Amino acid sequence: TTTTTTSLPPTPTLPPNPDHVAKRGIVFVPGLLTPLEQLEAVAAGVDLFDCAVVAQTVAAGAALVFPVSAAEAAAARKVGEVKEVKEEEEEMKDEAKEKGEEEATASNGYRLSLMSTENRRDARPFLKGCQCFACQRHTRAYVHHLLQAHEMLAEILLEVHNTHHMLRFFEAAREAIGQGRLQEHIEWFKTVIVASANA
Repeated sequence: TTTTTTSLPPTPTLPPNPDHVAKRGIVFVPGLLTPLEQLEAVAAGVDLFDCAVVAQTVAAGAALVFPVSAAEAAAARKVGEVKEVKEEEEEMKDEAKEKGEEEATASNGYRLSLMSTENRRDARPFLKGCQCFACQRHTRAYVHHLLQAHEMLAEILLEVHNTHHMLRFFEAAREAIGQGRLQEHIEWFKTVIVASANA
């Protein structure tokens, strides 16, 4: 029997490294469920992942909204976006509570639950400044409606956004690798996760 090997194009997440591949091959680890686990796996030498993070987030009716790099987070703070968004979200939560509406699932700085009634009339995109098709063309309120109506388009739009967000996440990781500061990037991202958990 002969085995045929097909050359795959380089992934957009990590730069090709022919020497590395020739020595030990491409390392693929499926099933990692958080971006932090994936970053730590990159530091351990993993090259490829499946879309478990995206699939899990879409299944929860949520959109990924965490900052992908320290520079992006700093830029958002500089223009006051974080405070502004937080204040708007708190106002909507208060309004929902006054009407006796309970949130379906929690939203935080890591992901935004579109199942939550607080998004029922929210005309903003999932993530301010995001260039994905879903954020450019649709609102939180519309996707909330689609989820409530069990329309398949909701999952498609969430998958478009979450895939775009994870590609940007890996672009930031690739940049950190190129600058020799991957470990610093991972430590920064840990603080993002902790802050999200306490949001």
